[in-house]
Amino acid sequence: MKKLKTPKKEQKNEIVQMDDYEKSMISDWKKIDQTLSPLKCTQKEDGFLFETLSGKGSDREKKDLVHAGICLATGAKSSIFGTMLINSCLNAGRLRIDEMKKSEAEQVLGSILNTLHSLKPCDEIEGMLVTRLIALHFQIHKYMIFMGGQDLTVEQVDSCINRSAKLTRLYNETLGALMRYRRKGEQKVIVQHVNVNDGGRAIVGNFDASGGGGGR
Repeated sequence: MKKLKTPKKEQKNEIVQMDDYEKSMISDWKKIDQTLSPLKCTQKEDGFLFETLSGKGSDREKKDLVHAGICLATGAKSSIFGTMLINSCLNAGRLRIDEMKKSEAEQVLGSILNTLHSLKPCDEIEGMLVTRLIALHFQIHKYMIFMGGQDLTVEQVDSCINRSAKLTRLYNETLGALMRYRRKGEQKVIVQHVNVNDGGRAIVGNFDASGGGGGR
């Protein structure tokens, strides 16, 4: 007589709870994720099309949201000029989306749009500077990747280093121009010394009190 096999009890996988630090990282990420662009990029036969992420609303509202999403991402008042800025960013950064797979190209375009949206350019000047920063970033890394090539000569490596250094300098200059423009010419005053004399008088700035009279 054959023995009947007793079915094995299914072992339930115990879930190890995350610690507070890991949970806080997820919470912070969700806060950032909520500020992303309301648009997505979809590849069509004649190119790429910006569409609303949620798909909600009437056709008129969807068109208005696409217009608003492009303008908020680029600082432009015209969505046409905003689209031109996005295209120039892709071309100058040598991001060959036409050679990518459909899903990859859509992800790259979406990430560029989200990055622009998070940087919040306020007008066309800031939009031009911000798109230049993104393009320069990818150009710099392109030459840094070239430097790791095994078949390069010393001269070719030096050329990549020089080009990368020049692009990095241009990146820093562009970033400085953006920061100055955002301050709108405001001057920053740095107080290095504050000395309060008898009578409550304060002397602000650099001074030499080592001796000599002659001060006024």
